[in-house]
Amino acid sequence: MPLLTEVAEWDVLKGFRLLFCCSIAIQLVFRFTHIIRFQIATSQDSSSEIPKIMRVISVPRFSSGSFKVVLAALIITLVLSATGPLPAFFLLLSSILSLVVFSAVWELSYIHTKANLIPVILFMLALLPYHDLPLGQTPIWPLRLIQVLVAAVWFSSGLGKVKLSGFRWATGKPLRAYLLEHAAFGDLKRAQRLAGHERICRYAAAATLVLELTFPLILIPKFAVFYLSAALTFHLFNFLVMRIDFFSFFCPAYLSFLIAFVPTGPGPSAVSVTDTVAFAGCGLIILFHGFCAFGFRTFWPFQAFAYYSRWATPDSVQVSRLALHNVDGSTSWIKPLDTYQPKWFYYGMMRRLWYNQPFESFVIGRALAADPSLRNGLDTILVMQISFSRNEDGSFQSKQELFHEIQRDSAPA
Repeated sequence: MPLLTEVAEWDVLKGFRLLFCCSIAIQLVFRFTHIIRFQIATSQDSSSEIPKIMRVISVPRFSSGSFKVVLAALIITLVLSATGPLPAFFLLLSSILSLVVFSAVWELSYIHTKANLIPVILFMLALLPYHDLPLGQTPIWPLRLIQVLVAAVWFSSGLGKVKLSGFRWATGKPLRAYLLEHAAFGDLKRAQRLAGHERICRYAAAATLVLELTFPLILIPKFAVFYLSAALTFHLFNFLVMRIDFFSFFCPAYLSFLIAFVPTGPGPSAVSVTDTVAFAGCGLIILFHGFCAFGFRTFWPFQAFAYYSRWATPDSVQVSRLALHNVDGSTSWIKPLDTYQPKWFYYGMMRRLWYNQPFESFVIGRALAADPSLRNGLDTILVMQISFSRNEDGSFQSKQELFHEIQRDSAPA
């Protein structure tokens, strides 16, 4: 079995483990305060969603102190997984803690669908018996399987576009609609301006669809540099234009492609039972990942990655945001703690309207989750509806209309 016996001249597994775990730990340290603030805000909002792990295990709503301990424990175990003794034990513990932490703050923009691979990769690394091998004896198949995970994410995103929108997605209309949605949710003028350039959006949409559907070619070493460069360019575009952050918790998985730059060769011809068992365990994870990604099923953290795949057109964009009617008569937006908070509010309110359910308490809960300082006042909360009209030059202009008005002192608790 050449796949199991190919080895690298360097200890690439140890290098990947060090870089991957430390990059995640550094991001968590850097964002520690923001994650805690978000968890405190959403834990007091019963409408915020906490997914069940594998649809079975419920994650409790932690108190602020308890969640700080769990988050700090995750950071410590990640560092120990990279540099300490007993790496398999700490990798397994890191995998479990990451599931708990990411589930509790699942709605965070830089975690939602971006951090799914982290607990999976940590668990796969924990299954491996290769944590202290001499140079020239490190098998590379674990990193090959992690590459398959990454390629499956990209391919499932393209497959989702074809499934939900057909190849019409390449016309650029859904991309322009998503640009306008993000512009409305986050006052992103750059996204609004770009949506007015029809030809550029059409070319960008077509290139994105081609990139996603052909991304499995990255598994061929000679194509790795091209697809890595294209992927990082794609992430940079999304970050600059729509503030979608894949760099923090998704891009560390790309470190598995560094073996494309490491000399490899044949290793021992005999395959041990330990190798076979570890490969079988990791292979089952890959198969289940593919089952969810290509079958459009969700068993958190396994899921399809078709988040921006539905058919939409610029003239269909209509979103809602929260604003305050101040005492002096002025109106101001309620600044969210996170980029995706206005989006989750909009979807949650639409669900209540579709099912003819009361939504005043939901609106107040989301307003307080965005800005806890509002608890001390009795301001009037406005639900503003935002849509776009097209000018003669092709650019878009936003329109704001009052959808609903709620007096804090008279709304239900």
